Order: sequence, then C-alpha cells, then structure tokens
Amino acid sequence: MRMVALLPLVLAAAPAGAQEGAPPAVVQFYSYNLIDKAAFETGYRKHLEWHARAGDKLSWFAWEVATGERMGLFIDGTVASLEDLDARPDLAGDGADFVKNAASHATFRGVETWGYWRGASTAPFPLSPSAGTMADVFLIEVAPSAASGFETAIERLAAGPRNSSIPLTWLKLMRGGGAPSYMVITSRSNWSGIGAAGATFPDILRRAYSADAVQPAMEKITAIRSETWTYLPKLSLAPGQPLSPP
Repeated sequence: MRMVALLPLVLAAAPAGAQEGAPPAVVQFYSYNLIDKAAFETGYRKHLEWHARAGDKLSWFAWEVATGERMGLFIDGTVASLEDLDARPDLAGDGADFVKNAASHATFRGVETWGYWRGASTAPFPLSPSAGTMADVFLIEVAPSAASGFETAIERLAAGPRNSSIPLTWLKLMRGGGAPSYMVITSRSNWSGIGAAGATFPDILRRAYSADAVQPAMEKITAIRSETWTYLPKLSLAPGQPLSPP
C-alpha cells in the first residue's frame, strides 16, 4: 500500500477469464510485525480513510497469519495490473500518511510481488476474501534447475479435469524473495474445510486435479511451508465502500 519511504489475499484487476494477452495481474503483499496491535489497527484504519479520500481505485485486503513460522504477522495486499500499481494516487502522500498514523506501531518486513499462474489454478483471479474466511497458504520452493520441470508437471495435472470445489489460486514470485518460489492459496470458512480439501498438499493436488500421479511434481519441490491466514474485514477497504466496523 505505502512504501515506507516507500508500502494478502485485493481487487481491481484482470477479470476472471481475461485473455492471455491482457496486462499481467499481480498480487502485492506487504508484511509487518506488530509492536502495538491495538494502536496499529487504529492508525491503519485512519490510513485506509486516507486511501478513500484520495480516490484510490484499488482494493486493499488484510490478513493475520494464524499458524506457521510467521504466526502473528500482519499482511495486506492488492491485486492489480503493473500499470495500476504505477497509477495509484499521490504515492508520496500515501507513504507520509502511513508513517504519521501506523508506522511507529509496526516493523516493516518487506514487499513481495507475485504473478497469477492461470495455467495451474482452479480458481478465477482475483480470489477475493469474505468475512469469516481463512486462507490455507502453501509456500513452495524449487531448485532453479527444476523449475521448468515442476511447472510442466503441474500444468499436466491441470490439463485434466479441474475440481472447482477445491479452489486453488497459484502465484509465481516475481520480486521480493528467493526464486523460483510459488504460493498456493485455498480458502475455507472453518477447520472442517481441511477435510474437504485434503489433509496434505499432495492430497489437495489429487483432489483439485482429479489425478493420482502427483509424485513427478512433488519430487521437484525442495521446501514447502504451510500457513493459515485469517481475513480481517475491519482492516480492509474496497473502493466506494465504507470501512467495516472495528
């Protein structure tokens, strides 16, 4: 959102079914360790009000990492074309307002830019969260020499029948971390949703793609981490819509 001097999971972007030649849709995630959670949330809501007054046409969604190594991390993000990111109103004013209202209550961790992988996803893009939802997020690393083979194996799975009842949004890291890296997001409204999607990542692949032969893809993975993100409606903003009550 702001680039502290510069700136989860979003929504003024390429519509579902956009043509392959359309501007690339990307997700930018900004992450923070909170020093004073209550003070940050109060200040961040004031900052969202600045975005509304400035006429920002992007949606900003927020999550808290509920499980995993980064538990407690605050993440906000937006989905846009690269051109939309450049066209945000008053970037200097954005950064100054964030510093004024929220920056002192958090430690900025970084910004990451991810591209939507249409050829692997079973869910349209963008995947917009709603109140009460959780996102299961899988962060995948692949050796550079194996990236092509991994992507080929995943797209072979996706070439078959895709199970839309298990919505997978695949993202490829473009900037902000070690590459090649991938993110897979699937949403649910409660913990029992894990049973429907599959208990492990290979189980999820089998059910999402109605396929058994997932081992060729799994063998290319060097590391995989899982997290659960809880959506925070009170810290999210859609253009033309009022903030949710705190």
